Parts: sequence; C-alpha cells; structure tokens
Amino acid sequence: MAKRKDYQLAATNTFAVEEDTHELLLKSMGISTSPGILAKEKLIAIDPTTKALLVKWIDSIPFAERKQITLTDDASIALETVIPSTIGILFLLTDDGNCAGAVFIRGGINAVTELLDAQTNIAQADIDTELCIISDGDGTYTLKNRLGMSRDITLMFLGK
Repeated sequence: MAKRKDYQLAATNTFAVEEDTHELLLKSMGISTSPGILAKEKLIAIDPTTKALLVKWIDSIPFAERKQITLTDDASIALETVIPSTIGILFLLTDDGNCAGAVFIRGGINAVTELLDAQTNIAQADIDTELCIISDGDGTYTLKNRLGMSRDITLMFLGK
C-alpha cells in the first residue's frame, strides 16, 4: 500500500499525493446510503504518467453498531450475540445514566481495556455492584449485570 500525504483544501475536500508514485488524489466526501456507513469518500486520481483521470468512491467513517438489551440482576449475555465483532470499542450506558463508559476489547488476546468509566462501576471481572465485561478466554466476552437490579443497557460498538 502506497503512503500518501493529505492536505486540507476546505471543510470537506482534501488532496493527497502518493509518496511512491507522486500520483495526485483529489478527495471529496459525500453522504452514503449504504447501511452502516456514514460517508463515502470520492477519490479522483490523476495518473502522473498517462494523465488519465480516474474516479472511485470508497466507504469512509463507519457508523457504530447500536443495540439495546435488558439484563436482570446477575444475568449475563455473550457479547458476540449482540455486537458484530470482538475487536473494537464498546460504549455502554444504562437506562438510569448511572453507568456510562467505554472499553476496548481485543478478541484474539482476550483483553479488556477500560477507556472511560464516568461513575467507576464498570469492571473487567465478575464484581458485585458493577457492570462487568469478562473475557471468556477464547476471544469472546460476556457482559454481566451485577448492579443490583434489572437494567436496560445501550451498547454502541465501533470496530472491525
């Protein structure tokens, strides 16, 4: 894959220069109608040798997958049943707003990294009074409600 250096022209337009070929790429953003994609990026390439003009649309800026689930106290759910992948950032919010945060999950290495925990009640292990994200040891994860009562939980996932 060739390296390129991007330059900003305007709020939604940029141009790039491929470092290997010195090919000029003009970029413009457009709104996508594809599910799960926020925008498309139009690349207009000018070949430095033939001076040919090529236009290509590529997907850009994926939407976060959003799900709402209900878990009673001490209930759990396998995350792979509600999110499309186990590599990415998982945002969590309970219906009362008292539990909000984000974790980075990395399927292949069975790791949960806390990125944000506004109320300090998201745990990476099975701990009472917490909303728990537990690595199952096989690249999958379990979400467990240990908050003491039933909760509606909104999950938003951004990842592969």
